Amino acid sequence: MYADDLAIIAKNDTDLKVLLELAQEHSKRNCYVFNSSKCIIVNSTETHLIHNVPIPVSKSFSYLGIRFNKSGISSKEQSIELASRMIRTIPIMKMIGFNFGFYRPPTNVAIYKTFIRSRGEYGLAILPRPNIKLLQRCQNKAINAALSTSKSSAQCATHLLTRICKMDVRNF
Repeated sequence: MYADDLAIIAKNDTDLKVLLELAQEHSKRNCYVFNSSKCIIVNSTETHLIHNVPIPVSKSFSYLGIRFNKSGISSKEQSIELASRMIRTIPIMKMIGFNFGFYRPPTNVAIYKTFIRSRGEYGLAILPRPNIKLLQRCQNKAINAALSTSKSSAQCATHLLTRICKMDVRNF
């Protein structure tokens, strides 16, 4: 058995070492192991071990789908990840007819809301407003694909036509 979705937070490397030893003892008593390749240590200069295997060090990590760094939630990285998910989904949807020439606009709006927007909304409520701009650009691109309009089209008009709220409205 493996441990999953666990976060150990320590003030310094000494405390982290103690907490890792306690976690390792607990795992031995309860017959499970930590997979060190799925563990990450942020903001440490020392090498730490679990089950005698070094734990990788990184500047950031994803925990339950949210990006973190040494300061806490990394809203910039989170925004970039969400935008990337949205953008990667658009060409996939185009392959099944996500455009004005194949489906009617209401169908394309439903496809957008179900398969594209949902990819960009995980953790949206915790992002500060400036980080929402990137997601709004991705939404505009998706709506343009759905309606087969150019990127120079008036975004207010496309949002009104599709009845799709802007991302900053969905943020609250």
